[in-house]
Amino acid sequence: MNTAIAQVRVWDVPVRLFHWLLVTGFALAYLTAEVHLAVIHVWLGYALIALWLFRVVWGFAGTPYARFRSFIFSVPETVVYVRSLRGGRPLHYYGHNPAGALMVFALLAVLVAIFISGLLVQAAIDFDGPLLFLANAVS
Repeated sequence: MNTAIAQVRVWDVPVRLFHWLLVTGFALAYLTAEVHLAVIHVWLGYALIALWLFRVVWGFAGTPYARFRSFIFSVPETVVYVRSLRGGRPLHYYGHNPAGALMVFALLAVLVAIFISGLLVQAAIDFDGPLLFLANAVS
């Protein structure tokens, strides 16, 4: 009997590149959060914003498993999945499961907060950047 397991390609090259570039960029931004490395830190921040924007576009226009709609789950589906985890028999999903999908959306939202805070600091300290108008409005 042939018991070959079919391989399904879930994550395409752009998604894999996004994942690793995000990790690398975030780590480098963390390591360059010093005054004497501020220029590098700012440019890494802008690169991460561009990367985030790419992922959002790819989340609507990308391959099937890269699209956000492939991992939007209802509350009841999420509850069933969490119960299956707690029961020791997690349900299988191609791509993200409901818990993973929540993590993705939370990560994307937290990144926005980090980007905004960085841009606000740039405006307040360097008097530069796309949110400079906010610093001018406060002063």
